[in-house]
Amino acid sequence: MHARLLVILFKFDTPRIKVKGMLQFKDKRLVKFGTYIASLRKERGLESKDVTKNCSLSTKDLQSIEDGSKNFGFTTLLELAKGIGISPKDLLNIDLD
Repeated sequence: MHARLLVILFKFDTPRIKVKGMLQFKDKRLVKFGTYIASLRKERGLESKDVTKNCSLSTKDLQSIEDGSKNFGFTTLLELAKGIGISPKDLLNIDLD
């Protein structure tokens, strides 16, 4: 019974998205990182199209990263840094705890 209660609390405390008719939960670290990416972009006066013009990411991919719904790989991280115009090291300068 306790495990069931924890699952219910978890569901209401976690951001959710719908993917192909299924309810999925966003990882809080991805949401926090996406918010950070969006703030870095805006601090530099960049629109989404400016970032994607400078790298090989699509606008859809960038939006998915910024809203925390896309888990991505290392090469995407490199392209994201390139698009924003900062080093990958600076891109990772965030506390995800």
